[in-house]
Parts: sequence; structure tokens; C-alpha cells
Amino acid sequence: MKEKLIDSVLFQLVEKLGSAEKKALHLALPRYGKNESGRSKALTRYLSGSSTSLDAFPLSEKYVLFDRILLLLTDIGPQRTEVFLRKELNRIQILTDRQLYGEALRKSEAAIEKAHRSWCLQEEFRLREVRDLLLLNHYKQRVGDVDLSPEFVLLRKMTRMLELRQLVLEMYRIEFREGQPHAPEQERAFRLLWNGKLETFSEVDLTPPGLLVLHNARGFVMNRLNDIPASVSHYKKSLALFIQYPRLNIDYAMQRLAIHNNLLVVLARQNKADVFYSELDSFRSIEADLIKLRRPELLRRLAIRAIMQELDFLTRQHLFDQATTFVAGKEANIIEMLSKTDASERHFIYQKFALLFFQQNDFRQALRWSNRLLDEPENMVRQDMLYSGFIFNLLIHFELENFGLLESRMRNYRKRFSKERSWAIFRDLIFPVLRKAAYEDDKNTQTKILVNLLDKLTAGGHQNEVLFGDLLHWLNKKQVLLPAS
Repeated sequence: MKEKLIDSVLFQLVEKLGSAEKKALHLALPRYGKNESGRSKALTRYLSGSSTSLDAFPLSEKYVLFDRILLLLTDIGPQRTEVFLRKELNRIQILTDRQLYGEALRKSEAAIEKAHRSWCLQEEFRLREVRDLLLLNHYKQRVGDVDLSPEFVLLRKMTRMLELRQLVLEMYRIEFREGQPHAPEQERAFRLLWNGKLETFSEVDLTPPGLLVLHNARGFVMNRLNDIPASVSHYKKSLALFIQYPRLNIDYAMQRLAIHNNLLVVLARQNKADVFYSELDSFRSIEADLIKLRRPELLRRLAIRAIMQELDFLTRQHLFDQATTFVAGKEANIIEMLSKTDASERHFIYQKFALLFFQQNDFRQALRWSNRLLDEPENMVRQDMLYSGFIFNLLIHFELENFGLLESRMRNYRKRFSKERSWAIFRDLIFPVLRKAAYEDDKNTQTKILVNLLDKLTAGGHQNEVLFGDLLHWLNKKQVLLPAS
């Protein structure tokens, strides 16, 4: 009876898959070897729709297959949504070009709602910007330049909001294009943005969501300019709006989490444990409001953010033993939450945990978390994180003296790195050094070979690479181990 039930449910699930989903599942699900070619063929026919039976599979494996299909669909879902939203943007642009503002507005509102539900933040931000422009054109088309109320008041507010969104876009361009955080060139760009625009931006005619955006942007820029008290002040003004305007808790719950998270990041830089943990308790208290909203995805995000903030504070205080104990104590809970959360966030946390244990010389734990990242479907992992994960995995195997596996992986990764010019430099510098050091029996000579890489990396000007800081940290630790000459 159970077998008939799972057969029926599995078939209904597979029957409703789109062609792109079936193709993704073909690539991601396991392949069986020569001894089990019958099961491999059965699975292929089943996913292609040419068969409705999985008689070659035991009942337990059918349940596993059902869970894996659901998990994979969860992972490929956001990617397909992003493609859909980009196509919707093109359709909205066509309607706008033909001055069909009303229809374009209806499409943009539906797309914004879909982007918000799917956590496609970049697409949602772009759609909101397009929607604001459409509203301006729509009202101008209806009322012209006549000062009518309430249309003219709404038009003026829309104009102010649009100006503010342009400033926020400029802020993000500086963040992602002007070097590393707190680097001199980035600080100069943020200083110009603050002095010329953000500091003097008037709060007149801004709606509560507009004030939220303004204070959040000011807090972000002040943090980048190392003015911690001012940054804290602006973030707290943002959070005060949620008390002053309770409606914001419903429509902007995700932004509330993000702003409070940013406040904790800034407070951690002050290195005041009592202030930080007091605010962390306040952050966790948001849970009561999220339960009322019935948003389980935000509850998971809140729990993960709280764990990561506490971990970051412990590492900032150099309490690494406490940090690793903290992670080990919550590992089962973390893994369960990460299985249901956004893929990019999951990958970031895997990498962060691997680095934490690596720095504590717990290389076996570091390997476990590193392998979790590399076991993810490659098309779902951000490229810079994937390639830095490859190199980091090599360093772990080197420390564990898995030299046979190290050599095999370097041969495999060499082909991958050849396709990406920005990462080829790491292949040319690191791979030969690791290979040479692996064949050296004397530990001091081995360490000297690795330390020679330090000068090459520093002279090469690779400071903007994702892995650069972690590599320097590792090599500097090696340098300290060298006996005085």
C-alpha cells in the first residue's frame, strides 16, 4: 500500500515538472554505474516522461528520490524566477515605450509582488524603480502640469522618492566598484556622496518608507566612513519608524531584519560586549512579530542572522575557541535551517565555518564544511565563491597531508581555472608551490617554499581577489613558524 502511494505521489510530482526543471534534475540526480545500468535507465525514462514506473527501485530509495527532487526544485526555483522577472521588465519597457502606462503599472505591481515573495532583491529594487517612473509618467499624462490635490502632492512625493532611489543606487555602485570596504578610494567616493547629497537630502515630502530608505542609507555610508556613533544613530532612527508606523512591520518586515542586522554589524565594531548582546536580544525579540505575520522563511532568516552575528562578535574578540564550540553546539540546528534557506546564504555560511575551523587548525572540521559547499550543484554557487572554495579545499588537503588527493584535485581544477582568466593567476602561482612543498620532506624547507609565495602574491597586486586576505593570513602563520635565521 505504501509503495503504491509513493509511486502515485512521485508520478504526480514528475508529471508537473517543466522541461527546464527536468533537464536540471537529469544533471543533478545521481548516475548509476555499469552494475546498476538498469536503475539508471529506469530513472532517465521516468524523468523524461516515457515511463510511469520505478519498479527497479526499493521503497526507501523512492522516498529519498522524492525528497531530493523537492530540494532541487527549491534550489532552481529562484533562478527561474529571476529569468521570468527579467523578461517581465522587458515587457514593461515595451509598454512604456508605447505610453501604455496603466497596463505597464499593473504588470510592474504583479512582478514586484512575485519578486518580494521569491526574495529576488535585486530584481525587486529595479522593478520598484521602474514602477516609480511609470507613476510619474502616468500622473503627468492624466493631470499635466496643473497643481491639483491630491494628485500633485502624490507626484511630488514620487519625485522625491525617485531622487532618493538614485542616491541609493549610486551608493551601491560605490560599494561594489570602488575597491574593498574601507579602502581609501572607496572612502573618498562615499565622502563625496555624503557631503554633496545624502547629508543635505531633505526629509520633507518623504513617506515613512522613504524615511526608512534615507536613514538606512545614511547609516550605511557613515559605517563606511568609520563614523560609528553617527551610523548607530541613523540605524536606530530607521528602527524607530517601525514603532511609529506599525504598518511598516507588515510590508517591510524583511527590511527591518536587514536594518537591525546592519546595526549589529556596526555595534560589533565598537567591541562593547554589553551593548552588543543587549541589541542582539532586541533583535531576537522580533520573532514575536514574525510569528504573527506567519512568515516562516523570515523566522529562519532571523535565527540564522542571530547565530552569525554572535559568531562574528566572538571572532572579532579573538575568542576562537568559544566560536568553534558555539558552532559545534548549534550544528544540527544550523544544518536543518540552512537546508530550507536561500542558496547563496547557505554557501556563504559553509565557507565561513570552514574558514573558522581552518584558522583554529581543526582541518577535519574545516574539510567537512568545505565539502558541503563543493557538494552543492555548481550552477547554483556564485563563481567567485566556487573557485575560492576549490583553492581553499586544496589548502585543507595540504594541511591534512592528503598529498595524493591534492595532486589529483590540482589536475582536475587546472582545466577549470584555464577557462577563467581572473582566476588563472592563482592557478599559476599556488598550484606549483603546493606541488613542490608536498614533495618536500623537511618541514622547515616546506614552510620556506610556502612563505616565498607571500612575496609573489603581495607584488602581484591581487588585493581585490576574494581569497587574497585568507591566503595572506595562512602564509603569515607559516612565516611565524620559521626558526630565526
